[in-house]
Order: sequence, then C-alpha cells, then structure tokens
Amino acid sequence: MAAPAAGAIRKAVSRKLLFWLLGGAGFSGVFILVVVLALVAMLTGILSSPDTGTTDGTLNVSPDVLRYKALVEQNCKKNGIPDQVNVVLAIMMQESGGDRSDVMQDGASNPTDSIINGVKEYAKDYKAAQKAEQNRLETALQAYNFGYGFIDYAIKQSGGYSKSTAIAFASIYSNGRMRKDGTYAYGDQDYVPHVERYLVPTAGQGSPILASTPQVAAAIAAGETYIGRSTYVFGGGRNQSDIAAGRFDCSSFVHYAFAQAGVNVGWTTDQLVTEGHRVSFSQIRAGDLVFFDTYKTNGHVGIWMGSGDQFLNCNDSHGVTISSLSNSYWKSHFKGVVVQLAQ
Repeated sequence: MAAPAAGAIRKAVSRKLLFWLLGGAGFSGVFILVVVLALVAMLTGILSSPDTGTTDGTLNVSPDVLRYKALVEQNCKKNGIPDQVNVVLAIMMQESGGDRSDVMQDGASNPTDSIINGVKEYAKDYKAAQKAEQNRLETALQAYNFGYGFIDYAIKQSGGYSKSTAIAFASIYSNGRMRKDGTYAYGDQDYVPHVERYLVPTAGQGSPILASTPQVAAAIAAGETYIGRSTYVFGGGRNQSDIAAGRFDCSSFVHYAFAQAGVNVGWTTDQLVTEGHRVSFSQIRAGDLVFFDTYKTNGHVGIWMGSGDQFLNCNDSHGVTISSLSNSYWKSHFKGVVVQLAQ
C-alpha cells in the first residue's frame, strides 16, 4: 500500500487536535497543539523534500549536475537518443562538475546553450558510432573529446574504440608532442574511463561485486598508462624500480592496477584465481579477471575491459597491451575461467 501523502497526514492530525482543543483542553492544550503542529510541519518537509543525494539510478554525479537532468532529458529526446540521459550527465560531470556556465565545455556562454549544443554533438557522435563493430558507446565518448574524425579512424584501425587506438590518434594530431605526464598533447586519452567512472550502480543496488564500480575504472585507467611503455619480465613488478620502469609479469600487473584503485589482490595467478568467486563467461563484467592455460593451468591473467572481447594484460609479446579473445592464440588457451572480485 502506498504511503499517505504529506498533506493528508497534516490535515488528519490537525482535525483531531482542534477537536480536542475546542473541547476544553485549556492553556496546556494550546501549548501541546503548537508543539505538535510544529512536528507535523517538520514531517511534511521531510516527506516532500527533494532528493539531494549524489546518485541517481546508475549515476554517481554531483547535485550540481543533477539539477540539469530535466533539460538533458528534453534535449536527448529531441535528438533521438532518449536512452543516453545518464551518459550525457556523466559527460557533464567529467567536463565541468556542473558548476560552470559552460557545463558541457562546448564554448557556450550559459548552461542552457551548452546543454543544447553538447547533447546535439554527442547525439551525432553516438549515431555515427553505431557503425563500429565493437565498443560503440566508448567510440562515441572518445569522439566527444577528440572530435568526430576519431570515429572513422577507430573503425578503420580496430573496428571501434580501444585505448591503443585512442593513443595512436592522439599521437598523430599532437604531431608527437608529449605532456609531462607521458601522454600525447592532444585531448584526453583516458576520456572513456574518466566518464565511465560516473556510470556506476547506486549504493544498495546491483550485485555485490566489484565490477562496474569506480575502483574498476580507476584500475583499468591506471593499467592503461603502461601501454606502449612496458616490458614483460617474469617475476617483475614487485618493487618500485620495476614499477617505475614498467617491468611486470601478468599477475604483478593486475596487482599493481588494482592497488592504484585501493583494492588489494594477490601477486600470483594461483592467488588471483582464488579471489572473489567464479562465474560463467556469460556473466562477465568489466573488472573481472580472465585466466588462460599457458605454461600451466591458469598461468596467465588479464582484466576484462567490459565491452567487445578485449582484456587488459601484460604478456611477453607486447608488455602491457589490450588483447582480444578473438585472437586465435588467446581463444585456444581460454578455458572459461572468470573471477569476479568481491567488494
């Protein structure tokens, strides 16, 4: 049964108290009436006050962003992407936190125009990204940061977004110029995980696993920083000099990536395969660990990326890289072992 409306509660209590007062309760009755009516007013305020929390469904964004939800919904519907409201709000959170005039960072001078322009641009990217064979949402997100040209480039290079493709695109358009943090001086090569960290389950909702939480986004983002600048060394990655030089083996790399997200996991594949609990491949989610029978059973491990068939790993051919389960080698060595990490 639905809870009674605040107005109904107030009226019912008021009628009874007035009846009692008029019956001769005197001064003490008047005093009690004043106190009780004050409590009723407080109750009414609690029942009718808006939710000012930082989460909304599958979002983890600020109240400054949530105040624009109605306008975002209106423009998403207008641009034919009504199911992308939460994604746009997550983009806004990354771009501005909702506390600037140009909330979508598209050059507008006020929030309304910024949202109109930003949603229109994202809708264009999202629709074009549907041509991709994989990672369509991620392709659209990275295009919002890099520009529309990234979509065709990513599709031609790898069928859609991948971190390595984003890095390659940035290297071209930066003319090889590097920032002090080791990234190319063009856009945000980590834009996808930066946005997706805000698309997480509300507290108390979803399954009790680590996958799809901010920790997963942080672990993947930390691990991806070593793509193209790491070396596979069996037994490496267990001291600061190895980490600084990018020397890892598969399991120490997984340990390092999750440690950057504040999650402590084992150092070896034998330890990692006992973390959390096993699930079938049909239940796999971002952040799950995938194991391969290489030099021994479950001898190699990687972190599932969450879309397509890609996993982040450190292997002896490429160091830290994003590999595909459709690759004949990995496909033949994967025996279906998937581990989801407990919170």
